[in-house]
Amino acid sequence: MQRGGYEMLSACFLSKTIYVIMQESEIRFNEAKLCATASTQHEESSMIRLPQRRAKRKFKDAGLPPGTVIYTGEAEAQTAQLRELQYTRDDVTDEEVAIEDLQRPPEDSGVWWLSVQGVSDVTSVQHIGELFGLHILTQEDIVNAAHRPKLERFDNYLVVILRAVRPDDSGLLHEENMTLVLTDHSVLSFSETMQDIFYPNRERIKATNGRFRARGADYLLYTLIDSVVDHYVNTLEQIDDQIALLEEEVVQQADGETVGKLHDQRRNLMQLRKAVLPLREILLRLQRDETDMIGEDISMFLHDVEDHLLHVLDSIESGRENISGLLDLYMSFESNRMNEVMKVLTIIATVFIPLTFIAGVYGMNFDVMPELRIPWAYPAVLSLMAAVGVVMFLFFRRKHWL
Repeated sequence: MQRGGYEMLSACFLSKTIYVIMQESEIRFNEAKLCATASTQHEESSMIRLPQRRAKRKFKDAGLPPGTVIYTGEAEAQTAQLRELQYTRDDVTDEEVAIEDLQRPPEDSGVWWLSVQGVSDVTSVQHIGELFGLHILTQEDIVNAAHRPKLERFDNYLVVILRAVRPDDSGLLHEENMTLVLTDHSVLSFSETMQDIFYPNRERIKATNGRFRARGADYLLYTLIDSVVDHYVNTLEQIDDQIALLEEEVVQQADGETVGKLHDQRRNLMQLRKAVLPLREILLRLQRDETDMIGEDISMFLHDVEDHLLHVLDSIESGRENISGLLDLYMSFESNRMNEVMKVLTIIATVFIPLTFIAGVYGMNFDVMPELRIPWAYPAVLSLMAAVGVVMFLFFRRKHWL
């Protein structure tokens, strides 16, 4: 009899222990699965895109004196490509030029634009700087790929440093510094890579003899800045499209890869914001410029660019808030899924508690247990257990727990 009592107590204790272990292990399993899915899949997608990501830009080595012209970017060293475009109201010439053939244009030759692609060619940058009288600090800024956007005035020219962005094949943003130098009758543009983002401006100059050619170099500077801002707008539209697609993925069936994509887009927005925010101050300073390099009529165009820039900044903040909301929504969905799983497991364990009790009672080894000698006792107990299970199932359904 004592042995039967021990068996009943052991069965009850075992069933409760299994129930508790099931709950704890299932919670830990789902938490681990959630974290592993969000991190492992994102790491896998990141590993796929890792070779395409831009490495951190390096700064000039410490200890070097100011004015040391050293390229700090990651583009391969190659000979710079120079292209000069000279135009008046009635005529325009556009041709490539070798660095050894480059000459400073006469002041009465109209507006002159020199495009330099590939500032990793430090020798060419220094030669151009000496030819046009650029300060040694300006030459240093041109080849400094990590320089913050800024506007700087010198005695005979203005320097505007911008950061151009464009998405690459993996959807991540590629950025490079653009340096624009404005003199009385010429504009020098320096780009880090061979990507010619000012090609539309060049074609516009060659295609018309209207307002563009009738204006001076300050108008050309405005159009180049406006082109960079247009790239911001186009890039932001692509990011917004990606966020809209990711929103559908989150609502339908999100996984860890979707979370990784959301983080990529949030990083893109942060990178775009870093490029856009300093440009607003540059535009304000250009509009307040007290020199005669920027005409009053050009200030109106610069104000229009500033309006576009404010729209970009507002859209960036809206996109960041949207991504944060999608991440919260994803975590809410994952929490609900885990709760559904735990609810089902809890109901199953609850159903088996009375069944385990019945089995434990008739598992006790008593000498006198009349039911053991009744022929129909075994099917009756099974029927009772089945009835208890059905009743509990119907009860759960009525409570809308299933």
